[in-house]
Amino acid sequence: MSRRAAITGAALATMAVAASAGALTACQGKGGAAAEGDMALGASEGAKVTVIEYASVTCGHCAQWQRDVWPQFKARYVDTNKIRYVFREFPTPPAEVAAAGFLLARCAGEDKYFDVVHELLASQQEMQTVGPRPVLLRVAASAGLNEQQFSACVNDQAALAAFDDRVKAAQAEGVNGTPTFIVNGTRVVDSSLDGLAAAIDADWPRTDLHGLGPTHSPDPAGQCGPCARAWADGDCGPDPATRDDRRSHDRSGRRANYRCRICLVCLPPLCRLAPVRLSAAEDALDRYR
Repeated sequence: MSRRAAITGAALATMAVAASAGALTACQGKGGAAAEGDMALGASEGAKVTVIEYASVTCGHCAQWQRDVWPQFKARYVDTNKIRYVFREFPTPPAEVAAAGFLLARCAGEDKYFDVVHELLASQQEMQTVGPRPVLLRVAASAGLNEQQFSACVNDQAALAAFDDRVKAAQAEGVNGTPTFIVNGTRVVDSSLDGLAAAIDADWPRTDLHGLGPTHSPDPAGQCGPCARAWADGDCGPDPATRDDRRSHDRSGRRANYRCRICLVCLPPLCRLAPVRLSAAEDALDRYR
């Protein structure tokens, strides 16, 4: 990265993150509405559950979450379209490197944006060893951008101004550190898989295994009933390979809830439903009690 590019990026990004040094505080405001420049995966806009992550490519805790939690989180919630996952940029020191990284990700194109962000997060140690410029150029090349294109990208004044606007919008929502997670407008302090799952599943409809109708609010996508019938017909049930991840426990420690492997909707245990008992479904559950 040229000296001018670094200085330009630092000037805007440093002003934008002036208040970001220090511990995370509670998010003020709803923070759940769509915003200009959002990059998203999973379900479409208007999904029942939206998870927003504010993160920085230079944030060590963000890199750790990306390495340790993201693969399971993505498989359980994003790849299944159970949620809409929104990523929002919030640069942390060194701000000029974070700014350059995010600008590079956007220049790479929407289809490569997350690939670039994830590669930069995974390359933080390399940046500390060889410096940011070689790493940024390597990632740019992997995205199809040569050095001249990279230089033009990080010096794009319109892109820098838009980046600054996104950071100011995050600050207006009360964000002052990374990673920050918002689930349907509510800040979630526990960013572990279990912590996020608790917040997500609390907003997800539950379904009646007997096909007698939803036990809570109906699923707008209409998938609760069909999956309940699939379960009863033997086409859907606890997945032996992943049952530990898809099962919760009640206070006594008994395995209480099972998830359909088709739509991952949380299914209440048979004993808490109507007195009608379906032997096929009951037998399927009993194998994993």
